[in-house]
Amino acid sequence: MSAPITTSEPAPRSALEFTHLTPIDGLRALAAILVVLFHAEMPGFGNGFVGVDVFFVLSGFLITSLLLRERLRTNSISLWGFYARRARRLFPAALFVLLVTAVLYQLCATPLEVATNRSGFSFASIYVSNWYFMGQATDYFAQDSAVSPVLHYWSLSVEEQFYLVWPVVMLGVLAIRSIRERFNIAFLVSLLIALFVISAVMDSGNETSAYFNTIARAYQLIAGATLAAIMLKWNQLGKPTNALTRRAPMIGAVSLILLLLVSTSLTSLGPWQVGVVGVVATVGILWGISTAENSRVFAPLTTRSAHSLGNWSYSIYLWHWPVIVLGGLIGVIPEFWGYRVPLVLVLTIGLAAATYHFLEKPVLNISVTTARARKAAVGIGLVATIGAALLSLVILRVPDASATLINTATQGQQEADGPRADVVVESTGGGKTVLVVGDSHANFWRQGFTAYAQEKGFTVVFVTKLSCPWMDIPALTPQSTDTLFNCQERLWEPAISAAKEFSPAVTVLASRSVLSRKLLVNGEIISADQPGWADVIAAGTQKALTQIAPYTNKIVIIEPLPETATSMLDCLSTGAEPASCDQEVDVKTGTLTFEEITRAIVTENPNVVSVSLDELICPDNMCPAEANGVATHRDNQHLTWDYAEVIMPQVDALFAGQGAPLS
Repeated sequence: MSAPITTSEPAPRSALEFTHLTPIDGLRALAAILVVLFHAEMPGFGNGFVGVDVFFVLSGFLITSLLLRERLRTNSISLWGFYARRARRLFPAALFVLLVTAVLYQLCATPLEVATNRSGFSFASIYVSNWYFMGQATDYFAQDSAVSPVLHYWSLSVEEQFYLVWPVVMLGVLAIRSIRERFNIAFLVSLLIALFVISAVMDSGNETSAYFNTIARAYQLIAGATLAAIMLKWNQLGKPTNALTRRAPMIGAVSLILLLLVSTSLTSLGPWQVGVVGVVATVGILWGISTAENSRVFAPLTTRSAHSLGNWSYSIYLWHWPVIVLGGLIGVIPEFWGYRVPLVLVLTIGLAAATYHFLEKPVLNISVTTARARKAAVGIGLVATIGAALLSLVILRVPDASATLINTATQGQQEADGPRADVVVESTGGGKTVLVVGDSHANFWRQGFTAYAQEKGFTVVFVTKLSCPWMDIPALTPQSTDTLFNCQERLWEPAISAAKEFSPAVTVLASRSVLSRKLLVNGEIISADQPGWADVIAAGTQKALTQIAPYTNKIVIIEPLPETATSMLDCLSTGAEPASCDQEVDVKTGTLTFEEITRAIVTENPNVVSVSLDELICPDNMCPAEANGVATHRDNQHLTWDYAEVIMPQVDALFAGQGAPLS
């Protein structure tokens, strides 16, 4: 690894020329199709998002190959030239698709959906949407009715940030003679190891943040860069044959199989682990292609179809997510995957082919060989990105009448939540103390409990942690075998401490995440109502109640609230009559089982009661969108703060009927 890449000795001309490797087109096509299959919810491709990891490695490999060869050939790197080529290649299609998506989204989305997502368009156009979505705590894997149609631009932002920084880093590093002539590969390997460790640490701290974070993704790009430096040195040495290079076709084949395997649902790896395997597999494939391009192993990646799809892969990636999101809003994307997946593929590939032939290809034919042309390309690119950001805000308009509803919809983002639950005394109305513990379904009661405590003269204490059920269960995040939170440490231990300190007369427990989170039981991941799920929930519930019972007089379990299929707030934001926005109750998997568990426990514990709010919130299984002019739900499952406050007297009456009055 310490062998030199040097400019002091002339390298063979072939080593300095960048050679297009045809199988890479097929690899691009494969990566794009895997992502499409994942987002179209093709059964068996639950890890198809690995295609993004493939793109990152490819970008690092190809860009570094070009930059190193330019440095060897000219003894310098033209930043103007590099940025001009990147602007010419990336900006036109990305900004075109973004603006078309904005127009269509304005036409078919509700005002609430537009208000929720309009900022994402601007951040996507200036290539910082990964930081924006990370700041919004967006769950890439969540099925959200208000999902952004430009959510997928996060990966383009990561790549663009890499393109902005990496040439400058290379100029600086290669200006140091000792690194340039002796340690360049070793430098890249050291950088790769350091970034890999940083990524692992970041993932263990916050999986969502690590998924979008440029720094957490940098090791994937540098993995490709490191391979590029190694392959260039190998070319300089005249492509010597050894045991490793003779096995290149086999390494490439095994790596290709590994990539296909990890893209499926056969593995139970989390997103970060999938990414690591995807990087290893992609490096293996690229090594095999670079060493034995003409091997029959790579023949499937060199077909005419693979070549075409590879050329269209950038536009395929750009179009596929708007097709899915907008198609879903319009109602043309079928529920059944057998119809949905082919339709998404046909629409996406058709739009991508047209975009490539009528936009990408003509723009790529524009010359940027002169200094003036390069500066003009960069300048036009910068103006275009900023202009698209501003234009998207003009296109995506929100009626003033929807402002109140929009503020209501953002209540979930306004609910503070640190890494560990805090014990918060919301009201010191005197009298007895009421302790409220749980996840977001406990958190939205804060305003209501606080106002009611001040009115009736009691004290309320909140201990909440979003996504943490109060019972002692091994809750997981979707797509992962790692516990999302240690909820025992982050929620329950602070709750027990609060109970010891305040000796509450009533402890209210509320949680919905017990239904939505998967469980890790004996090494297997199980979802609500799967075999073994009820036993784990029952044991965890009983254990938690036993722990807190000595410190409180009465325990009230609020049973899972009734939910709707979609957000009624979206309907209200269109200006429709409130009654037309009402929805029937949509019973989620596991709800009835959990209710049976809690009611069974109550019969054996006289100090524990289980209270259903179903008839109060959704009488006769019909949920009103508004009650006395107040919106009832901020989404399909959470009550609005105002409505929770309005119904507090009725909630207290229900508690009192079970022998646990608040006031």
